[in-house]
Amino acid sequence: MYHSDMDMEIVETPVDTPEKFGQLIRMRRVIFDYTQENLAEKAGVSRMAIKRLEAGNPNVRLDTALKAAQAVGVPLPTILEGNPK
Repeated sequence: MYHSDMDMEIVETPVDTPEKFGQLIRMRRVIFDYTQENLAEKAGVSRMAIKRLEAGNPNVRLDTALKAAQAVGVPLPTILEGNPK
């Protein structure tokens, strides 16, 4: 996952928990200027599914997580390896 500070320095940290994955999806959604509703529509899932995903719920369906990640441009290796490039 990427974090930025006031100087816009990018720091890479592993995406190895549902919480971190949810944070990554939320951060990317904000970068794309999507609301949860916009992202849900683009991903073909419900807004509640996006809300649960961003909250780090470990019981989100895999296909929901993959659709949301694809909709905000998170590469598959980030999801599988927990190592964003």
